[in-house]
Amino acid sequence: MSSHASNKLNRDLIVASIPWNPATSSSKPLIGDWVSKKEADQTAPPEWVYQITDTNLTTASAKEFRKSSSAGQVQATSSHCTIIPFEGYEPVRVLA
Repeated sequence: MSSHASNKLNRDLIVASIPWNPATSSSKPLIGDWVSKKEADQTAPPEWVYQITDTNLTTASAKEFRKSSSAGQVQATSSHCTIIPFEGYEPVRVLA
């Protein structure tokens, strides 16, 4: 994060947008949010992440992405949406 000029200029905004304690978030994900399954090992980045495209009361439509390298890059696994429950997922931040 610190090496890119754009990130240096926007550091405060980036840091402020990171949910440092996602477990305390009580709001359900909104369209455009990124989520991942809650994992026991929270020190490693998630293998799968989902970008919310639509929501209803208990589930969301989402585009599914999978980590494609040890550097942490993610790529879409398909062009269609999958349905995920809100239960068992937590917010994540994906920085491009």
